[in-house]
Amino acid sequence: MYSQKVIDSLFSIEILREMMMNAYLEENYVEALKISQVLDDYLLLVQKERTEASEKLSIS
Repeated sequence: MYSQKVIDSLFSIEILREMMMNAYLEENYVEALKISQVLDDYLLLVQKERTEASEKLSIS
């Protein structure tokens, strides 16, 4: 079973992906690029949190 934080993260990623695709389909490429950058930043944050959590587990 996944934690609520993981579910929320996956949901946020999916919403950002849909927003980006909708902007692209509407040929609003500047908006699609902005959303893509937000998505990239969010994914980097999630990866950082995963790495930190993994390090904490290995230290314990």
